[in-house]
Amino acid sequence: MKTQNKSQSKSKVPKEGMFPEVIRENYLGSKKLLNKKAVISGGDSGIGQAVAVHFAREGADVIIIYKESDKDARETLKLVEKEGRSCILLKGDVSKKNFQN
Repeated sequence: MKTQNKSQSKSKVPKEGMFPEVIRENYLGSKKLLNKKAVISGGDSGIGQAVAVHFAREGADVIIIYKESDKDARETLKLVEKEGRSCILLKGDVSKKNFQN
């Protein structure tokens, strides 16, 4: 489903001005992940961003591992914090043996 942008993500989209819906406003989390911690790689945009926000709405605090886009990662952080959960951003390439923040 495509809706007007609620995210400032630079992810490619099919039509100008239309962006993927990160989370539906009427979706009520069931708190199944209340006080759990989630680590999400690629959480700065696209599916990873949506997963991070959904996990937050379900009650989890989130750690986002991302490779390049600081701006998209900060947007995900804002969306997670809007859900009342904490978010930590870790920049790096997990495919590298020497991955570190």
